[in-house]
Amino acid sequence: MSEQHNNQVYVLSLNDELGSISDLENKNIYCSPAETKYFKNQPEYLGFRYDGELKRISHVDKIELEYKNKTLHLVFILGPNLINKNVHIKSGDIWHLRAWADFDLLFTCSTVREALIKTKERNH
Repeated sequence: MSEQHNNQVYVLSLNDELGSISDLENKNIYCSPAETKYFKNQPEYLGFRYDGELKRISHVDKIELEYKNKTLHLVFILGPNLINKNVHIKSGDIWHLRAWADFDLLFTCSTVREALIKTKERNH
């Protein structure tokens, strides 16, 4: 796992073509091909955007390897959703973007897009 004091969330955009949303909501897992370029650093937290909002932020409790259709996948076993169901965090003007955002900014900015911009400003 990454450093325990890491306060960044790796934010992903999902659709349910491959069952990603239903796996996330019903099984608390997220699967990604192991050779993906997106996970150079193992995230401590994953955030998931769909239906125009950031719907979920979860701690990555465990990562397992699994073969699906002869392809090695990372299976992220996730903790509970840290976003209160009454909180609505709009995506803003972003689409299929995957990016790191500071945890606190996702809850204090008006959109995910604003949090991503402020994270870049803060860390550069």
